[in-house]
Amino acid sequence: MPSLYSENPTGFDSIKANFITNFTDIEEIISQSNMCIFYDACSFRYHSTLSNSIKKYFSNYISSKNGIIIITKCIIMELGGTNKKLHSNTINYFNFLIAQGLKIILLEEDNIFKLLESEYKPTRINEILKYAIRAFISKESSIKKTMDLTVELKDLLQDTQNSTNSLCTKFFTEVRKNKEEDDNLGEELIGICIYMLLHLTAEDNLKFTIFTDDKSAALRINEKLQSIPDHITTKKAVIISTPRLTQLLINETLLTSITDTELILSSCKIEQKYILGIKKNDLDKDEYKHTANEWAKLLLKPNEVRIIF
Repeated sequence: MPSLYSENPTGFDSIKANFITNFTDIEEIISQSNMCIFYDACSFRYHSTLSNSIKKYFSNYISSKNGIIIITKCIIMELGGTNKKLHSNTINYFNFLIAQGLKIILLEEDNIFKLLESEYKPTRINEILKYAIRAFISKESSIKKTMDLTVELKDLLQDTQNSTNSLCTKFFTEVRKNKEEDDNLGEELIGICIYMLLHLTAEDNLKFTIFTDDKSAALRINEKLQSIPDHITTKKAVIISTPRLTQLLINETLLTSITDTELILSSCKIEQKYILGIKKNDLDKDEYKHTANEWAKLLLKPNEVRIIF
């Protein structure tokens, strides 16, 4: 059965040459960056609808953090959708970010094996992959379907598995083939990648970041990353929604206009969502619902609210 999605959607060839794909370059750039942002498809789509003058807030923030953008192959598939074609907004946003001087890595997820190879033996990397899959697999997921259909991968989850060959390529290649409409595979594979990257001892805490507006996926990723035992690593990842990113822009005085703040918040359909945060008179976090204009006014007042997601 042919895949619903394409790893090379129409329009991708026009921008692919501007992405960083050489592994040696990828390794060096990740090592030299202070913030590595995995962009989820939902946030990328939201941000791509904004004007270039508004998008510049995002690029300025990333540049100020010595940050880079990482787009996984599965996210490219999701951006292409089931019609297997990148929207013009998507192509324009990629071109804009590159024109602003930002480095964008196109990460084939199985390159995670190579990134860990400088520090771990293949058997240990396969073991890390095993625990990552165990953390993110769920009963009806594309990951579960892939593991059940592939004997070699089914064995990977067994404690007796001790292959000296990388199973990353097999896993990521097969699971992308089984991507289904409206699943969370893009976010789940980002979670698995970061789960594994947190094992790199040379990388800083809070370096690996996710831009996503999918609250359920974000909560699940956070829970699974927190499950890594402290004796393995105490490093954490950062998950940032568009409302949270807006507050970070304001806190760093990169964003001061109420009109622009409202435009950013409207892009993620904030009026339809309950936003997790803590208001100044609250003792604990709660969920709040306001219009984009009301949120803009709240965020531009110092210490009125702290957005969590």
